[in-house]
Amino acid sequence: MDFSNLTNTEIALGVAFLLAIIYKYFITHKDDDGRIKDKSVKVSNVLETLSTFEMKYQSNLKDGYTEKSIQNQLKKHLLEEYVNVVDEYGIEGINATKIDFDIGNGEVGLELKLAKSIFRTSNLHRLSGQIDDYMQNKYDNLIVVVFGEKSHSSERAMLTKIQEKVEEKEAIYYYFELPKRKIKNKRIRRIKKQMVTISISNNG
Repeated sequence: MDFSNLTNTEIALGVAFLLAIIYKYFITHKDDDGRIKDKSVKVSNVLETLSTFEMKYQSNLKDGYTEKSIQNQLKKHLLEEYVNVVDEYGIEGINATKIDFDIGNGEVGLELKLAKSIFRTSNLHRLSGQIDDYMQNKYDNLIVVVFGEKSHSSERAMLTKIQEKVEEKEAIYYYFELPKRKIKNKRIRRIKKQMVTISISNNG
């Protein structure tokens, strides 16, 4: 193709177009929807995403939440920020072992745990084994997120033990304190009624 007949303006437009393509596909770390592309997924931006997660209690659950309900809510939040998010991701070479989230096609792994569950020694030992499996077979970057209520946050000795266990495996520990649960008016009235009934019974 003969480029000698092109004007300076046409050449400049061509170069600008080429640079725009290079910038879009090789330099920018986000897609057209503003989600972070795989190779730009880092522990730092995943931790930032976790810090903006707002968990909502579900009235149909006894405690208002389960590990699965939190996982489902967090998946929606992660998909708003990252191009590739896979939950229940099977680790190659390990039978029946699945990590809660794979972000960025193996860039960062995310494992979720409930404080009330992991406070049991047997579950802490299980987590230790899971971390070994994940990091030896797949992930250089693994974040373990522990979700706990305010009452769990006061169990500093236990939380420190969990953090030390996670970090000695060279994984990242992140504690997420669940928001205070609001008691609906109906429930408050029911509790007050029960208290009045108990008081009358005791006085009688």
